[in-house]
Amino acid sequence: MIFGVVSWTLGLIIMNSTVLEIELEDNMDKMAEEIDRRQMMEIQLKETNRKLSELSTRDSLTGLYNRRFMLKFENELARAKRGYHIF
Repeated sequence: MIFGVVSWTLGLIIMNSTVLEIELEDNMDKMAEEIDRRQMMEIQLKETNRKLSELSTRDSLTGLYNRRFMLKFENELARAKRGYHIF
């Protein structure tokens, strides 16, 4: 009688552990997919930010650098002259 109860209990434990292993594998697959999705989104975000930076420094009609870029350039040039650094 005790042997039957022990066998039955062990059977339940083994079944539960199998179910948990399957759930763990499913969750790991979902996590891997989510990581891949987020990495792709990060790449897209970096590219979008690069484009935005380009748009913010160039005139949309002529493609020439705009005033904001030129002011930044002048500031960097003055800073380099003060520090005697060649850039």
